[in-house]
Amino acid sequence: MHRESVSNTEHIVSSTFDKPVNRRSLVKGIAGLGAGIALATTVGRVAARSTDSLIVNTAGARLRSGPGTGYSVLASLAKGTEVRYLAYGGSANGYEWHKVMVLATGKQGFIAANLLSMPGSQPGGETFTTTARLNLRAAPNTGAKVLLVMPSGAVVNALSGTTNGWRQVSYKGTTGWAATSYLN
Repeated sequence: MHRESVSNTEHIVSSTFDKPVNRRSLVKGIAGLGAGIALATTVGRVAARSTDSLIVNTAGARLRSGPGTGYSVLASLAKGTEVRYLAYGGSANGYEWHKVMVLATGKQGFIAANLLSMPGSQPGGETFTTTARLNLRAAPNTGAKVLLVMPSGAVVNALSGTTNGWRQVSYKGTTGWAATSYLN
């Protein structure tokens, strides 16, 4: 096969119908199409099927109404949230998207595939301790809304976002931005 996941379906269909179509090749093509649809789409390097549960690997992962960053946010998911893979959502804004259902709530939406892992495959996250009372902000600047105030000595989970002296962190289920000068 040329490419993995959904591309397998494209290959099966195009290779079947590039030839003269007879009953046998049509039946084989339809069977192959069904198998291609049933094939896994990729979640990073891990395959997912509609029966698979996946784990959100980044706190604050956005569940969106459609497959792209321009769609509205339906929910902000905590790291470790279990979701069920429903369908491949395509590629948009530099990300592969998957339609999922949050198992705890039944809410359905789209999430970037790189924010999902197979259960048991999550790496241990880096943590920091606050060195003083610290505002957890909605954006990486002092003018952003304060989501909550973390006490001195609070342990926070580091996320991948960093910019100009700010670190994206998660504290007790809330994701936001903290000044790195107050994280140890």
